[in-house]
Amino acid sequence: MTGVIVGNKEIAAAAVLSGLDPRRTLLELVDAAWLDPELARDIALIRRRGVVARLSLTLDRAAPFATLVIAPSLDHLEKAYDDAKYRRISAHPYIEARTHGNALDVHVQYVPYGVATDGLAERVAAILAPHLGGASIVGRTVRSDEGWPEGQAWHAEPALDQALWMRPLPSLARYRTPIQGLWLCGPAMHPAPPRRAPPELLPRRKSCRPRRKLAVPESR
Repeated sequence: MTGVIVGNKEIAAAAVLSGLDPRRTLLELVDAAWLDPELARDIALIRRRGVVARLSLTLDRAAPFATLVIAPSLDHLEKAYDDAKYRRISAHPYIEARTHGNALDVHVQYVPYGVATDGLAERVAAILAPHLGGASIVGRTVRSDEGWPEGQAWHAEPALDQALWMRPLPSLARYRTPIQGLWLCGPAMHPAPPRRAPPELLPRRKSCRPRRKLAVPESR
């Protein structure tokens, strides 16, 4: 890897660290011909389905808590996930809410990526209402997926077969790719973020040998 291409500009580098998801890095930004066909197939099959929605709520006064979690029991969580298995928004979702003055940042599971979110804000507001100490919700916004692949903030589902030394694939563990000088350091790697440079890269930085360039789109 000799560097990256951004637009018409080439930036030379002995090593390139990609914080993008593995599928986009290795199947879109580099030539798939550089990869073993079986590895390319496995990368294409990395599961990254998102099941989280984020809401921003505005209250007429501060809530009586700093952080609130609504998850009464394991049965509650299991039933919440059952809806998502059938591409439905959970009728009784798992909710985390954090206050910022009169604003609430709300994390909601399970909301399958791509389903219509009509009525979601109202459903979450009704569940939160008894916990707001009399405060009223005066504004509500369902936030976008923020550019995450398939709405998955971790870039690869945190499932048992995509965890620890198998994250996201055994052949891509320890941040290394088959392309010399190209490393993965995004949330799809183990451990998840915050992630710094791959620890193996630093002592080897002098031995990196430039080979190819990675084309990076200016925006997407």
